[in-house]
Amino acid sequence: MEQLAHQITFLNDFLPYKYTIDTCSILSQKDDDTHPRSIEKSLWDDIEQMMRDHEIVISREILDEIEDEEIKKSMINIGCVVIDVDRDIQLYVKEIVCKCPKLVDFKGNKSSGDALVG
Repeated sequence: MEQLAHQITFLNDFLPYKYTIDTCSILSQKDDDTHPRSIEKSLWDDIEQMMRDHEIVISREILDEIEDEEIKKSMINIGCVVIDVDRDIQLYVKEIVCKCPKLVDFKGNKSSGDALVG
């Protein structure tokens, strides 16, 4: 539980940010994925509003992983805050990865941005 509490406080220095969202969640809005925008309209409207309100943010690594240019442009156009990874964030991530080494697996299909979603 201590680990989870530390991950949750990861963004405390960046208030009003409350949440981060990962690449696969962002991409799940595609029609052929798990939460298509065409069906889950209210869910995506709520997510976008939270991005406009700067409650949901993403790291630069997550934005860079999004290859779908339409989705990437949409996130930028709605005003989603993109946090550049600075030294303080790197120290938090290092601590998280040391406690949860399976979070990042460069041999497998784990994203390098996974450690930045807490």
